[in-house]
Amino acid sequence: MGASRWKIPLPAINRWSIGKKIFFGNILFLLVPLLAVCALVLHTALAHLNKSIEEGMEAAGASVAAMIDASIDASLRNYLRGVAEYHLRQVEQTAKQWPGDLESG
Repeated sequence: MGASRWKIPLPAINRWSIGKKIFFGNILFLLVPLLAVCALVLHTALAHLNKSIEEGMEAAGASVAAMIDASIDASLRNYLRGVAEYHLRQVEQTAKQWPGDLESG
């Protein structure tokens, strides 16, 4: 009763010629592992490239930070030097205006 009703058809592979079976067998057992190895190599190369780029970016960031620090330091020194020179000129002008006051004091 139920045996013919639930009959599963044979896969089309059983009807293939031997040449077709060998061809697809070679694809399955040769090309699939080759593709897996290529994928692994590509993944490793991309990971190495990504790490190299990150290290380069970190080095560039550190270099930029050092340049900014040096620039700020130089700017502050120049500004403070200018302020000190300005006040020194003010003191010298005051000393010229009242030479006797400074000597007696």
